[in-house]
Order: sequence, then C-alpha cells, then structure tokens
Amino acid sequence: MSDKSEKVKKSILIIDEVTQQMDSIYVAKKEEIEKALYDRITFEKEEARKKVEDLEKKFADGKSVLEKHRLDIEELKAEKESVQGEIREHLKQLQHYQGLIEKMANIAVKELSQVRELKEKLEGLHKKSLEKMALLKQDIEERFGLKTPVEPPAELEESPQDLEEDRLRLEKIIELLTRRETAKAGDQAKEDATPAEVKAEENTPQETNPGAAAADEESFGADELESVTAALEKLRNTDPADVNGDIVFFKKGKKMVIDGEPLISPMVETLNKVQALHSLLAQKESPKDQFFIKQDIINQQEILRKVYFETVKLCEKESNSLPGYTSEILNVSSIKDILEKLSLGNWSNHYDFESFKNYATILINAFYAKINPPLAYFQSILKQLEEA
Repeated sequence: MSDKSEKVKKSILIIDEVTQQMDSIYVAKKEEIEKALYDRITFEKEEARKKVEDLEKKFADGKSVLEKHRLDIEELKAEKESVQGEIREHLKQLQHYQGLIEKMANIAVKELSQVRELKEKLEGLHKKSLEKMALLKQDIEERFGLKTPVEPPAELEESPQDLEEDRLRLEKIIELLTRRETAKAGDQAKEDATPAEVKAEENTPQETNPGAAAADEESFGADELESVTAALEKLRNTDPADVNGDIVFFKKGKKMVIDGEPLISPMVETLNKVQALHSLLAQKESPKDQFFIKQDIINQQEILRKVYFETVKLCEKESNSLPGYTSEILNVSSIKDILEKLSLGNWSNHYDFESFKNYATILINAFYAKINPPLAYFQSILKQLEEA
C-alpha cells in the first residue's frame, strides 16, 4: 500500500514538474511572440515615419519649385509690360517723326514748284527781252540807217542743280511715306531669313531701274501724280483705336475708303519677323529660351490680328468701304478670312505658320502687282470718295 502511495506521489510530482515546465515554455513563447510583435510594430512605425518625412520633403520641394516659377513668371510679366511700354513710346515717336518728315517733304515740294514757276517766268522775261531788242534794232536801222550797238541780254544761266529731279525725288518720298514703306521693313528683310516668296514680293516694287521709272512718270505724268497724292493727303486719316497706326483711311463727308496697302505691308513685315524667330527657335535647346521665343511669335500674331479685327469693325459701317480697284484681291470677305486664320491658328506651331504664310504670300503678290504703278489706284480712291 505504501509502494502504491509512493508511486502516486511521484506521479503527481512528475505531473507538477511537467506542468511547471509547460508554464515556463508558454511564458517564454508568449514573451517571444510579444517581443517579435513589438519589434515589428516599432520597425513599421519607423518605416512609416521615414516615408512621411520623405513625402513631406518632396511636397515641400515641389512647393518651392512652384513658388520659384511663380516669381519668375511675375518678373517676366513685369519685364514684358516694361518692354511693351517702351515699344509704345517708340511707336509714338515714330509717328511723330514720320509726320514731320511728310510735312517737310511737302513743304520742299511746294518750294521747288515755286522755283520752277519762277524759272519759267524768268525764261519768259528773257524771251520778251530778246524780242524787244530785235524790234528796237530793226526800228533804228529803218529810221536812221544805223547799225545798233545794243547787245542782246546774256543767256540765262542754267540752274546749278536739276530741280525737276529733286522735285520728283521728294514726291516719291511722300508717296512712300503715305504708303508706309518704311526703312525698318527693308532693314529687317536684309538682316533676317525671309520667306522666299515674300522676299521676292518685297523686292519687286523696289528693284526698279531709272529707265522704267522715267517711262512710268512720262506715261502717267508727274504733275498728275502730284495732284492726286496731294488731294488724298488732305483726306488722309488714321484709326485712333489702333495704337500702331496701321489702319489708314481717306474720308470725305460721311464716306470713308480704307487704304489697302497699309494693311498688307505690316503683314509682310510680321511674316519676315516670325520666319526669323522660327529659325532662331530651331537653334535653341533650352526650354526657357524656346518659351520666350514662342511667346514673342504669339505676340507678333496678336498684333497683326488686332489690325485686321479693327479693320473688320470699320467695314461693318455702311459708309465705310475698301478700295474697289483691288476688290477682287482685298475685300471684306478676304479680310475676315485672314482674321479667322489669325484667331484660330497658333504660329508657335511651325505648320500653322507655314500654312498662313503660303496663303498670305499669294495675296501679297497679287495686291502689289495690282497697285503698281500707283496712280490708277490713287485715282480710283478719289473717284470712289466722290461718288454719291
């Protein structure tokens, strides 16, 4: 009985010992699991903290870049407005000086015309003197049979300069000024790479030889051209709504005829400028440089668009019209087409610009071919103004 009791005690002790061991193993395993979980949570928290810091840094850098771009754009806008202000001031000065040149040229033509009239009067007096001397000599011989010692007056001295040539030259200056053929367009055409067609068109009215010019003057008459130009000059006005002064019109009473040539010449000049800007754009790799050049191209397009927009507004009035002499080339419909192309196109895109240039070149060449020589064109405008 005692052996059995001993065995039971031992069994109970063994069970207790195993139970303690199991409890120890459980506690150890639990602590191991909890520690692993704690380490994992700590690691993930640290990783999450690092990711948040990286994200905050990236967003802070992005905000700094955007702020820098905003400041750059504001600075460029201020500089652009400053340059545009300078351009407007120079354009005002240009208009002022052009008016002075036209005024002085007109005065010079009048003075030369007076000199010519006085010279003709002097020649008439000389002729009368010769006739009177001849009659006096004949009368003395018939009455008294004496040979007269009276010598005829000396021949008139020729003018030291060709006054007629100077007068015609000044008339040509006035004509060019009236049609706004300024030296700036010529200089730009020489300095920049110009479209072949536009360049050829520009050269056409300028590359004249003295013989052809003389033939034209003889055909139409310098005096007639001077008379028509002077009559138109009295009726000449510019649109005050256009800061560039490109819209020129002739007004008599309530009737107004818009001059077509000052609408075409700025188109030639603008096409040349934009062609040169596209050539420069192709050479630039910096996005910043390309941005500024494209902005300049768009500005040139906008300036020309405003000219044609104002012209369309003027043409909406019943009393206003374009010259009938060039109506098959330049009319309200064609001007609206030009305005639509300028409004919808994007000249910073080379394809859009080339498309407009090809269209405009045909119109430009046809227009200048029609109005040269200019006398018939000017006469038609006067006639159009005088019609009821």
